[in-house]
Amino acid sequence: MTPELFNLLKWILSGILAVVAGLSINAYGERPSHRGQKIAAIGIGVLAGLLGAWLNAVEMSQGEPQPNSVYASLGLSGGFALPALAYLLRLYGQSREREAESELRRQLLERISKEVEDRRQDALDQLYHIPRSGIKHSSASSGVFRPIQLLVENHTRLLDVSISNLFVQEDVREQLLILGEPGSGKTTELLGLANTLCQRAEKDPQAPIPIIFEWSDWRPSRKAIDAGTLNRWMVEQLQLKYGLDPQLSQDLLHRNRILPLLDGLDELQNFMAEAILAVNAMQEDKKEQHFGLVICSRAREYKDCPENLRLRTAVELKPLDKNAIKNYLHHREASHLWPVLNASPKGWLKLAKTPLLLDLMPQAYPAPLVPDCPASAGEAACRHRLFEDYSHRQLAQEDNLGYSEEESRRYLQRLAQILRRQGQTEFLIEEMQPDWLETPTQKRLFNWGTRLIEWLILWLIGGTTSLLILILSYDLRYGLSYGLTQWLNFGLSYGLIFVPIFLLIGSNQNNINLTESFDFSLLKLNVKKYTQYVALFVFGFMIIGRLTYGKNYGLIGGLVFGLIFGLIFIISSALRAKLKVRSYPNQGVWESLKKSIIFSGMSVLAWMVGFSFIYYLWLRAVQEPRVGSLGAVVVGSIGIGLFTGTMLGGLKSVFQHVLLRWILFQNRAIPWNYAHFLNYASQRNLLKQSGGRFRFYHDLLREHFAGEDTERLQLALAAPSRPWLNWTLAVMLFLGWLLFTRNIQTVALDTAMMMSPTLEVQDQVLTDDITYGDRTLKRGDIIIFKSPNTSANAEEQVYSRRILGLPHETVEIRQGQAWINHRPLDSLPLPPGYERDSFTLGADEYFVVGDNHEVEELEGFAEIVSRPRIQAQVLLRIAPLSRFGRLDE
Repeated sequence: MTPELFNLLKWILSGILAVVAGLSINAYGERPSHRGQKIAAIGIGVLAGLLGAWLNAVEMSQGEPQPNSVYASLGLSGGFALPALAYLLRLYGQSREREAESELRRQLLERISKEVEDRRQDALDQLYHIPRSGIKHSSASSGVFRPIQLLVENHTRLLDVSISNLFVQEDVREQLLILGEPGSGKTTELLGLANTLCQRAEKDPQAPIPIIFEWSDWRPSRKAIDAGTLNRWMVEQLQLKYGLDPQLSQDLLHRNRILPLLDGLDELQNFMAEAILAVNAMQEDKKEQHFGLVICSRAREYKDCPENLRLRTAVELKPLDKNAIKNYLHHREASHLWPVLNASPKGWLKLAKTPLLLDLMPQAYPAPLVPDCPASAGEAACRHRLFEDYSHRQLAQEDNLGYSEEESRRYLQRLAQILRRQGQTEFLIEEMQPDWLETPTQKRLFNWGTRLIEWLILWLIGGTTSLLILILSYDLRYGLSYGLTQWLNFGLSYGLIFVPIFLLIGSNQNNINLTESFDFSLLKLNVKKYTQYVALFVFGFMIIGRLTYGKNYGLIGGLVFGLIFGLIFIISSALRAKLKVRSYPNQGVWESLKKSIIFSGMSVLAWMVGFSFIYYLWLRAVQEPRVGSLGAVVVGSIGIGLFTGTMLGGLKSVFQHVLLRWILFQNRAIPWNYAHFLNYASQRNLLKQSGGRFRFYHDLLREHFAGEDTERLQLALAAPSRPWLNWTLAVMLFLGWLLFTRNIQTVALDTAMMMSPTLEVQDQVLTDDITYGDRTLKRGDIIIFKSPNTSANAEEQVYSRRILGLPHETVEIRQGQAWINHRPLDSLPLPPGYERDSFTLGADEYFVVGDNHEVEELEGFAEIVSRPRIQAQVLLRIAPLSRFGRLDE
């Protein structure tokens, strides 16, 4: 080893040891490590310092035998430095992960605490001192006593502590079932427990974060229920409501860093048994189980369910007694109601035993008003009367913001019916879907309206882009005249084909998917799935390009188009996400509008890159630019970028949302300014608002507006759709349109000069370039053939003429009279001065002529064309419509 190499290695190892020493000090002093890790870190730092000092003290002489200390210093230093550096970097990474998790935990806990506190502001115990526990209040307290029955392992007794204190007792083990009748305060108790658990989590970093999940958001899948079914659903809910990464959410659930509070088990109706089976399966699995778990349900529905939860402890909220009711009315200055309640033990008094209904009575009947309902009326009739009078008092006030009581009732009734149909308790304006529509007429109107929106987007953007490209490619007058014609044709032709296609493939896919936010988490990206999408797009566009623009340009253009469109589709699917925090109603709609503008800009840039690449290849092929071609590239990029951004970026969904609300408004189901009305209903204590979310004051009130006499709709899994037939028809229709449009050609000036009046400039004709090769061409057919003089790099020139002579025939022209095989042919008149000596056509040759009898320049009027030069046959003149007809006769 040379001294130079030794010095180099010494300096490298000294640097690594210095880094190790610095990281060890950092790990000991700043990083939140365990005690053993701190001792290891300081030991590593001391050893790194000693080895560094030893290594720097060793010197190597030139040309002399080296002592063992030279190699020993290098070996020990290198053998220690690299593993120590790897260990400290791993320790540093773990510390950073703990810091990131700690910060995420702080932010999540702050959001949860605020949500719980916001919901508790409207809770009964906060408003009018109905207690949250069964503890006997002192005589000085304004609260009332409410008994709570406690069931622990089949032993029943009255609860003598608060539910929050009960939850942490050793025999309960933080697993609790809360039961009660509607309006008894189950959710209020749950919110109180959640508030206590949030306070505990703020003080103890190791305590789990309580998160309330609504059972109404859960549905069993068609797969068999297993231990991970509920946890997978909770992962989805955490991502949807709080924007948590799915992998992180799953890790937090498995490490019991989240304590689930599951509210409204009874909302699942006929799925209740499946939900209980899912809970039991989860709690029996050591990996999936939760040490802490709380579930709320109505007592009657739970007891009627054939399945039971295997939780150790349950509490049931019992009705209030007479003394509690009488004291509460006295506290609310509503003692005038007590005689009415006491005289109706099966009606009003029974209602008053429910805290929610007792709370509503002083608001519905302030002194001296009393219920206008017979004392003999039953519980259902009294409850209906109470809700009617309460809502009347809230809606009949003078400052009604322009909403009559009749209108408000109709809007609230519609909202309640929709929530019941969907099995939901919360409502977001942004999540309105076409299932709000009732009649087949309304659904057809929305379906056709959506297709019309898609067509208008395609027409306005595509047609305008084509118009601008034509103006740039030609002079203003000709480009504008020709472009307006093409713009109208574009709209009509694309409308006739794409509206039916959209109706076929979109009839069952009208869900409105707003792009409320961008989620850059790559974990959402299913690589295998989206790779298949890209391959499908590339393959499809290459086939389209090959059929439309030929082998070279078509395949390259199709490849570029397919890649860009596929990538844009992937990005739009991966980035689309729901808002994590909703601060006000309609926020998702406005955010989706903003995101669509951003996404359109991104699409324009992507397409500009792709078009520029195609333009570069085209320049290399033709070696000279066409007038306006660069501007066409820019305009085309902007046009197709705006189209893809509009369709995939969220603007189309915003239009659908507006269309849906317009249809509902026209049918008097909702007001036009829905957010304004919902805010008004919240001010009247009929709804509760939390940011952009709304829920009824209580489930009983929601059921009242939905209609108590209406049969409760049973939730069911949607039948599997079979869209293969619609897709097959759509693909066939699209391929038919593609073959049709690719064979539409516009008559050029040189062709019109020779074929007038049969073909005029800007006439559009339908050609056949597929089956003509398998058919025998006959006299009188108009064909399209290429020029024999087209150079390799020049743009191909094509012409149209009518067949006069067929293979093996002898042709002669005398004074404008055609002779075929020495016989006159009168069916195809020619210019009077045109003559041609007799000649015989070969086996694959045709003699073609023009139709303009008055042409003066006869050069190019007629020509002998070989079969390989023939590209297509002209079948129909399709534009202008006044001259529509066949041309082969």
